[in-house]
Amino acid sequence: MTKRIYSLLLLSLLALPLLGAIHIKVNAPSSVATGEDFRIEYYVSTRDVENFTGPKFPAGINVLYGPSRSEMSSYQIINGKSSGSSSVTFTYTCTIDKAGSVSIPPATFRIGGKTYKTNSVTIHASGSTRHTQGGNYQQQGQAITTPTNGRITAKDLFITVSANKTKVYEQEPIVLTYKIYTRVNLTQLSGKMPDLKGFLIQEVPLPKNKTFSVESYKGENYQTTKWCQYVMFPQQTGKLEIPSIKFDGIVAVANPNIDPFDAFFNGNSNFAEVKKSIIAPSLTLEVSKLPAPKPSDFSGAVGDFKITSSILTPKPRTNENLSVRLAISGTGNMKLITAPKLNLGADFEVFPAKLTDKTTLTANGMSGTVYYDYVVVPHQKGDYTLPAINLGYFNTASSSYKTASTQPINFRVEQGANQPSEDDDLLRKDINDIHRGQYSTPSSFLSPTNAWYYAAYAALLMLFAIAFFVLRRSENFRNNTTLRLQHRAKRTATKHLRKAEKLMKAGNSAEFYDEIANALMAYASHRLAIPMSEFKTDEIESTLLKRNVSQTLAAEFTDLMKQCEFARYAPGNPQENMENLYQRSAKAIVEIEDTLR
Repeated sequence: MTKRIYSLLLLSLLALPLLGAIHIKVNAPSSVATGEDFRIEYYVSTRDVENFTGPKFPAGINVLYGPSRSEMSSYQIINGKSSGSSSVTFTYTCTIDKAGSVSIPPATFRIGGKTYKTNSVTIHASGSTRHTQGGNYQQQGQAITTPTNGRITAKDLFITVSANKTKVYEQEPIVLTYKIYTRVNLTQLSGKMPDLKGFLIQEVPLPKNKTFSVESYKGENYQTTKWCQYVMFPQQTGKLEIPSIKFDGIVAVANPNIDPFDAFFNGNSNFAEVKKSIIAPSLTLEVSKLPAPKPSDFSGAVGDFKITSSILTPKPRTNENLSVRLAISGTGNMKLITAPKLNLGADFEVFPAKLTDKTTLTANGMSGTVYYDYVVVPHQKGDYTLPAINLGYFNTASSSYKTASTQPINFRVEQGANQPSEDDDLLRKDINDIHRGQYSTPSSFLSPTNAWYYAAYAALLMLFAIAFFVLRRSENFRNNTTLRLQHRAKRTATKHLRKAEKLMKAGNSAEFYDEIANALMAYASHRLAIPMSEFKTDEIESTLLKRNVSQTLAAEFTDLMKQCEFARYAPGNPQENMENLYQRSAKAIVEIEDTLR
């Protein structure tokens, strides 16, 4: 019992604040070698430190870890008088990159409500690098080791970058893989893929919770895992470089300076967190142009593909929607393939295809099926044939162009209800209003004895003439497909834009870009009287120029059509990308419409 009381008394005395002057000093070597690890210690003669603020280390000094905190206490009784002392030391482990003198600014302590500042120190680094010996690394079993000197070398922790191919054709997918190799306790890691010019990039989804496994690398055992992976489609030719990437990691290392008493109250942990920057090396890729000449049916597809067609409407009728589906299956740049064109002749109105993506990322690029659903409106009954549709593509396995084709499909269109269009209804409503106006005059007013009889008769004849003119104009309008489509161009585009706006607000980027593309293509096809079977961006631009649309506006419109395919891969904020494309598309359609009126 007496020993227990004595122990408690001793601990209480040690916990009392110490009176007297406070001593603060900084210990650091005056000279070091470049690349050599060294320590900077900040000492204060009391444990009552309320706050410690380390120095702002200048460029050229790398902090391997720190600050680590260690405390010392002592107590003694001499001639019946007791005395005690305590101190705290904050330690940094650093290296210097370049030879020369480096000045380290002061650190500050807050004690008893007062702020204390250390002196600045100057360290001279020589150009001769000294190499320190690391710990004994295990060759078998666990690959985790703890460096005995606290320094983490490039041999302990590094990142490799590899590509499944380094020589490819344009549009040929490349799989880029970053892999971690470590022999230390890596607890955190972060890094960002840079924005690369000349590539369309998609990240392969990997598990967020990384699982490490032991792997031998150059005769040494490491804990390793695949950190991130990307599928890249080169859009340019020549030598393209993947630049080096900086990763920021945190490693837990044993800290011998931590007092066992503190470790007890910190979960018995005597580890310190060390910040470590890791540079993944650069990589150069060689991209070749696709061989010339390209076949006329080349769709931009690079890989291995097949194509099928089907008519989804069981009983097609005139002036009713007919659904035609094309399915492209295979592996390659699936999302970058130009939508195939349907050529059904003048009796059919073909609207832009809706794309449904059923692909996944693989080591060879996109794999799966992309569906193109077309809405077709037949205007005449009879027997028709959906002709064979060719898909020209470049096969990377054989380094040659190949063609995949559908089978022709025969079908019959029956007579539909021929219900009048919305525009016809509007015209008819106007005419009916005119007719109703004929009989709005009281019968007494139309008496032959009335002086106004003949004037009213003349007005009536004029009304009949106007009605006849409107009816003839309406009939011509209904019979003139081009005029009807031009009249509907802006309305159709507006419908697609409103749907795109809803998809944008919902964050549905894939369908959003499809709707923007539909808005632009439908407007151009209807307003410029260009059949979808002959749809080419170059022709659209030249047609706009012929219709007195400015060079800038025509180029902007065609550029928007191209961006609809690529925007989903664009780096940066997806919401901002969608909003920008939406605003530009709406503005371009309005400005072109104002010009063509």
